[in-house]
Amino acid sequence: MYYIEESEVPSYDNYRTYKIRKGDTLQSVANELGIDAKELRRYHNIRCNIPDLIEDDFKSYLELLILAPEKSDVIALEEKKPKKVMFGSKAFTIPFYPININNSYKVEYIIDKGDNKIKHLEYNASVKWLNADKNGICFFEIDRLSKVLIDGKGAETKVEVLAEMTANILYPMQVVVDQSGNWIDIFNYNTIRKRWEDEKIKVLDYYEGKHVLKYIDAVEYTLRDEESLMKSLSDDWFLTAFFNGIHTCYGSDLVIEKDTHFPIMPKKAIVNTNAEQKIEEYLDEANLIVIKQKGEFTDEDLKEKFLIDDEIAGYYSAEYSLNPNHYSIEKIVLECALNLDSPKKVNIEISNLNDKKEVVIASRQSIFIAEEKKKDSFFKGLFKRY
Repeated sequence: MYYIEESEVPSYDNYRTYKIRKGDTLQSVANELGIDAKELRRYHNIRCNIPDLIEDDFKSYLELLILAPEKSDVIALEEKKPKKVMFGSKAFTIPFYPININNSYKVEYIIDKGDNKIKHLEYNASVKWLNADKNGICFFEIDRLSKVLIDGKGAETKVEVLAEMTANILYPMQVVVDQSGNWIDIFNYNTIRKRWEDEKIKVLDYYEGKHVLKYIDAVEYTLRDEESLMKSLSDDWFLTAFFNGIHTCYGSDLVIEKDTHFPIMPKKAIVNTNAEQKIEEYLDEANLIVIKQKGEFTDEDLKEKFLIDDEIAGYYSAEYSLNPNHYSIEKIVLECALNLDSPKKVNIEISNLNDKKEVVIASRQSIFIAEEKKKDSFFKGLFKRY
């Protein structure tokens, strides 16, 4: 005979249990709990000490019956496990189904010009999907929901007020976006041009002087045609960051190389890098898909662009957080820096302001059905231009 020390006997403290009462039988407890008697016995016998095994019925000395966890406990345990990213109908592809997008975002820029010269800009913007053509080319409306605050203050100087008045003519702005989420064109150029004609009258009523006339000439030059406006908007940090081609195929390694550009100094320098774009295999703690971009600027390219002989170092990094159900952007954190004589560094954060509770992961089947419906919707109400 073998004797077991009491301390060696496994404890039932970590299990959900039922305290057996006088007169209880396996069947009566099963009826009371609404669980099949065979299932009660099976679950208990797998986890109990050998002397406590249930055969036809409870043994006379048995005090506790081990029960399976409640469904809510099982769900809680499952939610703690990391969840793999579910791709679209094509393997390892993050699809672009923007029909769900109608969000408001908080936009913040922190600009570090070196020598402790730091400027903080913030405003709220909206992004709304409008329509798509038969090829999946999409149309969005971008709008400013608030004035731009500079270091917590509104426009104060003449230059700042003029810049704000000019910026207002762009919004609402309608942009054209390809199937990977890159913006490729402006759709409402004629409307923007008409707004400027009206705004120009107001500018001339408010201000006088040769500097104002030069400012008006500069705006006129920018708006002379669609191509010129597109070139000017290539400096726009929000458009560059938000429509950045992250909806694409990542391959079985979940990483691709991508040519990335960023206007670190608007109207002066757009820097380019061959960045690594990687999607994390698992959702993060907030149940969001995470895509990271990381690259460094080559010294030769920078020397040619800035026409200097000194060594230049620079880097670019961005992290995108996407909703796992329809792959829309929830948050962007981007940083770009150049080590010049006067260092330049830009930090951008774009966060969804919509009142969203915890992201609930839809089933693979429901996502597939939703995807098919979205595909069908792309063929309805086409824009004549495309």
